[in-house]
Amino acid sequence: MIADNVKKILENIDRAAPAGGEKVTLVGVTKTRSVEEICELVSCGVTTLGENRVQEYRDKCGLVAGDPSWHIIGSLQTNKLKYIIGQVAMIQSVDSVHLARAIGEMSVKRGVTSDVLMEVNISGEESKHGFRENMIPDALEQMSLIGGIRVKGLMMMAPATDDRRYLCSLFEKTRNIYDNLMDCTVKYDNITMSVLSMGMSSDYIEAVECGSNMVRIGTALFI
Repeated sequence: MIADNVKKILENIDRAAPAGGEKVTLVGVTKTRSVEEICELVSCGVTTLGENRVQEYRDKCGLVAGDPSWHIIGSLQTNKLKYIIGQVAMIQSVDSVHLARAIGEMSVKRGVTSDVLMEVNISGEESKHGFRENMIPDALEQMSLIGGIRVKGLMMMAPATDDRRYLCSLFEKTRNIYDNLMDCTVKYDNITMSVLSMGMSSDYIEAVECGSNMVRIGTALFI
């Protein structure tokens, strides 16, 4: 079942991706999934995994064969950083400069550089974490001064809606912001803007059509 789902999702991504566009990375979201399910997923070629909760990551990471790359994608408290700094490949859910500073400080202490994404809230929903559009330039400038981190791009979570036109407008807006931030890759040493993480099980096709190069999929892999 998982193998069939992976095949279908990858085919959908290939069809949705603009011709000649960037490679799209599939992040398999493992929230609430068993170690057996995750091992099967990795055996199907999904070697980048995303966990929402630090405790679940800690419980699973040493038990999954195949040496996958782990990303933290859920809301993150600073008191949990000690469990992941130097251990995970990327922290996608950096939703404040305060959190970025805490990640940087611990990374410096441990002699590592942590790859992070800025979580952005383009829809303006109160229930969503992340930087509002007008906050992004100033926040990025502040993050450029933080040692121990490397800002690799943006992450966004779209609202739950069946309005495809609205979804696409948000994805396109985020892609435009991402493209406009490319100048930062020259201006700041620790900003590369190479990852645009947007799109989940219900909307990944629209996200890829609008320029996402990383999708975070859980439910559709395991149903």
